[in-house]
Amino acid sequence: MKKLVYVASPYSNNPQKNYEDVLRYVKKYFLEEGIILFSPIIYCHNIKLSANHLGIEYYKDFVLMMLSKSDELWVLMLDGWENSEGVKQEIEFAKQNGIKIRYIEE
Repeated sequence: MKKLVYVASPYSNNPQKNYEDVLRYVKKYFLEEGIILFSPIIYCHNIKLSANHLGIEYYKDFVLMMLSKSDELWVLMLDGWENSEGVKQEIEFAKQNGIKIRYIEE
């Protein structure tokens, strides 16, 4: 069985550009390498789900549940990643739960 990789990246500092950058990255690895990737940015952007719509706790529970099912966390180091509260929480959760973390310069 293939591993599941959770892709963390900033969003709110530039939503449309970050969405497009993450989509390009995920498509490349999915199509060229066959890696199974989950990105909350892609999933939520497309269905217009945001922390503002359902509340920050719902969104946080959703992304951390998906991260808990993942084998690895890949952090896309897009502009603003080190200041993103969401990315910080995802990294901390991965560390606390023994999920391998990989930092990707794109």
